[in-house]
Parts: sequence; C-alpha cells; structure tokens
Amino acid sequence: MHNVTAQATLSSFLFICSVVCADSPPSLTQRIAWNDNSNLDVVQDSQYSAEKGVAAVTAAFNHARREEETQLGLPANVIKDLILPKQEVWDTMSDDAKALYLINDARTARADMMPGVLGLALAGVESSFDLMVENYAILLHNTNAKGHYQPSGNPAIDNPLARIQQDPYIGLKTRLNSAKKATKKIACYESLARYENVAFFSGYSLGKADASTVPLPIERSIYNWIYNDAKSGWQYRQTVLLQDNGSIGKGFNNNNGDAQHEGFLGFHRISSANYTPFHVPEGVNGYGVVVVMGLLDPIASNKKGAENCEYSISVRTEDLPVPEKTLIISAN
Repeated sequence: MHNVTAQATLSSFLFICSVVCADSPPSLTQRIAWNDNSNLDVVQDSQYSAEKGVAAVTAAFNHARREEETQLGLPANVIKDLILPKQEVWDTMSDDAKALYLINDARTARADMMPGVLGLALAGVESSFDLMVENYAILLHNTNAKGHYQPSGNPAIDNPLARIQQDPYIGLKTRLNSAKKATKKIACYESLARYENVAFFSGYSLGKADASTVPLPIERSIYNWIYNDAKSGWQYRQTVLLQDNGSIGKGFNNNNGDAQHEGFLGFHRISSANYTPFHVPEGVNGYGVVVVMGLLDPIASNKKGAENCEYSISVRTEDLPVPEKTLIISAN
C-alpha cells in the first residue's frame, strides 16, 4: 500500500574545541533536494525510487555534486562522481559497509576541490565503537525517543562525548606497566569538534507499514546530512566531511596507522512499526527508522599506553568492493 505521508529529521552533536582550525570542505549556501532523474523535488517517501536502487542513489548524489560545484563557484566535475558497485553486490553489503562506502566516497571525492582539502577516507568501522553506537540506536528505538541526550534528556548527563568517555573499551582504560600491574588510566580516543549524527524517518501507510514504507534509509541519511542540512547550519555535513583540520573546530590528528586514512566510523540502523516518535495520523499505520553515525579519533600509535587500546576493525576501507566505472550515472 502506498505511503500517505512521511517525514524525516536529522541531528548532530557539536563539541567546540579551543583550537581554531580549517581545511574541511565548506558548507553550502542552500539545500539540494534529492533528484534521481525523476525530475522531482522529493519530499515524500513514496517518491523515492527504491526499485532503482544503486541507479537512483548514484544519480541523486552526482546531481547534488554538480549543484554543489555551482553553489561554491567550483569548476565542473572537480568533485568526483560517485560510482557504486553493481546492485547484486550492493544488496549483499552490510549496513556498516554501505555507510563506510558512501561516507568515504563523499570525503575522497572532494580531495583537492580547493586548496587544503585533503579528502582522506576513514580507516574503517571499529568494533567496540560500533557497538556503542548500536546500543544508543537501540536505546532510542526501545524508548521511542529522538536526539542525542537520552535516556535522561539532559545534555549535561547524556551526550555523545559522555557515551565515549563512559564506554568500557573506548573511554578511560587502566594502563598496565611492564609487570602487568595497573598504573593509571588512559583514554582511547582524542577530542573532535563533532562526534555524532542521527537521523529519524517515519513513514505511514493505509495498509501494512514495514521496511518498504521508508525506502533507502541509509543512503538518504547520508545524503541528507551532506545536502539537506541548511536548517541546522550544516552541522551534519561538517560531521561527515570532517578532516584533519575542521573549519568548525578540531579535526582528526591522523596519528594512528596509515596516514592515508583517519579515524573510525560507528554506524547503526534500526527500525520497526513500534518506533513511532512522530505523530501517527488516525487511520494509518506508522513505521519508524533510527540511524546513528559516530566518529572516533584513535590515540597516537606511539603514545605511552596505546598498546592497551586494542582497536579492532570489523570493516576495513581496503576491503570494500571496487565498483565498475560503467555505473557512473549523473542527473543533469
């Protein structure tokens, strides 16, 4: 059954550092609506072309990149095209792999778009951090809540940085000396200007409301964070594209592992007909989706005690599928 209506909201947590930095890609001047060659300013879930799959996603992102170049006064095609794997490959990829692929592509596509923009990819999905992000998404779902400050609703108590600090694997850890005796605690993260994005989708149907009621939630979350974020001052875009130096504050230190990568991703999507934080109109059925993205900057590899921070990469950037160039599709 077709959707009656749908809505989505986004949010990002900002942690201001005392360092003035630069060189992340700039913000846009206005939102860029999803356009997947249907020539629609898509505003309802029923207009998203889930059936087109990677073709629709590729067209929408590449159309937005051409519009971004125009807004920023850049030469055409200076932001490289998104190329996705074949549909049958994309369909077998996990949520984490899809998110890492799209976010890394958004970052690397902007390399050298202007002086100082490095376009470095994230190193991968870190298991412990990913679990922390998953747990928060589940908490939001199970309590029918939204935002960054749950379960208390008080940002002084519950916030993305606090979750990192309190995590038993990422937060303060007891460091062992050569005799394997505890000496002092060490944090397994470094500060960032931004830590977290969240997105919420709610679809409604006259019939059964299921996952098809809210198509492409992962792809649309990342698209909206980058291109449909004007009302929030482009905070979500800044999170996705944060580089070594961020125009909104402290970026990655890039002092752990391969210098061609920086930072770790945590990502989780959860949905059900029981998640309805939005008003559900009388006579229809609702279906809600929570998407949470987190960024983690690991500590320097040579920092004393770093051996106690046992990072485990569950999805490596190097292991993502290599797409075929024939799948470039632009919306003009």
